[in-house]
This record gives sequence, C-alpha cells and structure tokens, in this order.
Amino acid sequence: MAQGIDHGGQETSLTPPTQPPATRAIALAAEQGLVDLLPIGVAVLAPGGQLQYVNPAARALLGCATGLPHLSELLPLAAQATTFEALASAAETAVSTQLVVELLEGERRELQFSVHPGADRDPLIIVTIQDVTLRHESELELEHRASHDGLTGLRNRAWLLDHLHARLAAAEQLVIAFVDLDRFKAVNDDFGHDVGDGLLRHVADAVESCLHPGEVASRVGGDEFVVVSRDLDDDQLADFDQRLRLAVATLASAREHRVGVSIGTVRSVEGDEPWSLMRRADEAMYRHKRDLERRRRLRRGT
Repeated sequence: MAQGIDHGGQETSLTPPTQPPATRAIALAAEQGLVDLLPIGVAVLAPGGQLQYVNPAARALLGCATGLPHLSELLPLAAQATTFEALASAAETAVSTQLVVELLEGERRELQFSVHPGADRDPLIIVTIQDVTLRHESELELEHRASHDGLTGLRNRAWLLDHLHARLAAAEQLVIAFVDLDRFKAVNDDFGHDVGDGLLRHVADAVESCLHPGEVASRVGGDEFVVVSRDLDDDQLADFDQRLRLAVATLASAREHRVGVSIGTVRSVEGDEPWSLMRRADEAMYRHKRDLERRRRLRRGT
C-alpha cells in the first residue's frame, strides 16, 4: 500500500486497494509529487462539498492554508448556493464552469472550475481550478477599447452604429444630435495638438455632464460628437438642444480659444438605418453652421 503525508503531517494511505479509478489516479499523481508541481489548482470534492484533497496551487487559490475544510468554509454565504449548484450541474456533464468567487478574506477573484466526475460511479468530483481574473480583466479592457474612444473615454463610432442599429431594429423612436466644434482646427494649428486634445476632453466631459438619464454621447470623428436620446416632445427637444449648446458655450477652454458649436438635431423616422439617421443629423448640423456664418457676415457687413 502506498504511503503519503496527509495535511496534518501524519502518514496515510493514498492508494488503498478499494479506491475507485478516478481517485486512484489523482492519489497516484499526488504520491509521486506530480500534482503538487502543477501551476493550476487540483482538488477532490465529496458530493456535499467536503474537500478530500487539494494541491498547493488550489490551496493558494481557495485561501485554504491548512487542513481539508468544507468548501462552504471558504466562501461567503451569498456565494455558496450558486457555487454548489454550478459545480453539481457541471459534474453531470464534465464541463467547465466559470465563477466569480469572493473568498472570506475579501479578495475577489474569477476562478474557472473544470469539473470531472469520478469514473465507475465514483462519487468524488475532481476539480481543476485556474485563476482567470487577469485574463478576464484583459478581455474586458480589450472590449472597452473596442467600444470607447481612446482620447475622451466616450463611446466610439463603432459602438454608436451598433447601438443605433439595435434600437432602430426594435422600432424605438430616437432623437440624435450631431455636434461639431466651430473653429477647432485653428486651435490645433495655432497651439498644437496637445492643446486641441485637451479641449476635446473638456468638451466630452462637459457634454456628458449635461446629459439626462438614458442619453448617451459618443465621439465619431476629430471634433464631432453624436448624442442619442429617446424620443422627445418639442419642449424637451428644445431643452436637449440648449443643454448641449450651453455645455460647450460655458466651457472656459472653449471661450478661451473662441471655439463655438454647431448642432443638428433630428428625430428618427420609419425605415431609418443608422447611417441615414446620422446623415440627416449631419446635414442639419451643416445647415446650422452655414446659417451662423451667414449671420456673422451680415453683422460684419460683408
């Protein structure tokens, strides 16, 4: 009979003759020190959640310094039911399940449990455990970069088009405002792109701070922004337009560089696609820009 050392420091049999095949395989690997060298956690659980074996990597992941506690002793009460249900379900199909586990010491990790039922009616469950927190955070970061503008932190054009497509496909009535900065090019030309980038960030913050719940802003080009709202009545539409204008007009850095704003606001109509809706808003914005320029010329007498 092979001998090993249990977690209390006593010699114990790892491979008794009556041990089922799945448990025997883990025990043999543990006896030979192979499982202890793995960078992933390996644990053997009784169906009720009592740990039967854990390798060092599993101990570190589960926060289990000594002994063989019940799994519930390592988890906050709120996480226990979900964890056990997921493990039980995975054990029936021998598939991976990914859980966000907040251990009792308060450290929040995302652990991936790959569950392997014992062979030949072995009631024990073999679980491999990997900490995928950093991987998941990296995936979230990539997703964020794919949907957000790197300079301002607002949603980007790709996200906006998907957003508009989903809402228009659901037959929602929308209002969008196409916001374009006047005389912004001169800021880049006269003061450099660092100053221009700073101004764009200020404008983005000011626009976002004036939004009502349910409204969302995105940056779609150099000095162009689009704001999406639910359908608005005429008074609400006028307020929507005024809020956006004041957000830029009252911005200290915009006043300092004599940067104004032109806005084209339109409602969606039946049959609109994202590009057609944005094109109409863009056209409305340019009409407003031309009207402003015409009024300036009249004031100058030219």
